[in-house]
Amino acid sequence: MPTKIKSKTKSQISMNGDSIKNISRSKAIVTASKSSGQDLSWATVIQGTPNPKIVQMPIARGLIQSTKLPWWVRDIQSGIDLLLVPPGKFLMGASKGDKAAHKDELPQHSVTISRPFYLGRTPVTEKSWNLIMGTKSTRLDNPVDHASWDDCMMFCERSGFQLPTEAQWEYACRAGTSTPRYARLEEIGGPVEFHTGQQRLEGPYAVGLAKPNLLGLHDLLGNVWEWCSDWYNASYYKKFRTGVVDPGGPINGNHRVLRGGYEGQMENTSMDCDTSNCRASARRGYAPKSQFTAGLRVSRSM
Repeated sequence: MPTKIKSKTKSQISMNGDSIKNISRSKAIVTASKSSGQDLSWATVIQGTPNPKIVQMPIARGLIQSTKLPWWVRDIQSGIDLLLVPPGKFLMGASKGDKAAHKDELPQHSVTISRPFYLGRTPVTEKSWNLIMGTKSTRLDNPVDHASWDDCMMFCERSGFQLPTEAQWEYACRAGTSTPRYARLEEIGGPVEFHTGQQRLEGPYAVGLAKPNLLGLHDLLGNVWEWCSDWYNASYYKKFRTGVVDPGGPINGNHRVLRGGYEGQMENTSMDCDTSNCRASARRGYAPKSQFTAGLRVSRSM
């Protein structure tokens, strides 16, 4: 069956206020997606090939284009924008010399992500949550927060998405970098700068205001904690000293993985929330029914 992908006209497509001139790209991607056998009937193509101003590494752009899949798409049902993350290999766990690292981030080990996947350009917003879950939040541009892992799984079941594995999450967050963060804290802190050793009290802020990483993904560090699909085990990494392909986490457990950190006041929890958690390798575990300043970033494997 032919893949159904809706392409926008030139006047409808924009990125940071700039119209995309080469609309033939969308048609080319439609053809390529058909030939690759991937079902993209759920999506509208926003931009077929990666914008070099956003995806600045030529290697990353080449890997994205080699998948024959469009770079930037929008889910028709929820309105969520997603960016393509190409397959690749990286070192997962605490960066060399990271003094803020915890024992559960060690040892650093080689991980291969064998398949491309789409990942939310930002955390899921209250607007998209309202559309899928029937809620009536008025903070439409803010990320969902106080959502339990169970709540997030219900959202995914209704929308056709998944939660990323923590390996997918860290791979996408690092985006080819090997430092604890993909940029300086004051650059990725959104409208309020991070201040080491202090807490921001006003809560999560509107998505898309912080500096993106080298794949164009926003708000990976510091806005809200983000649930991943894996069960949490503090010693899980010790199994993979020689490397692993597509790890999916322990087969069981009591807590689910959280990534991304939150730099602000946490309510109804003892979880620490300072800037030391706002690192690519930082991982925490909490019970699936827990509700605090945590939301989600959806994924879709291809």
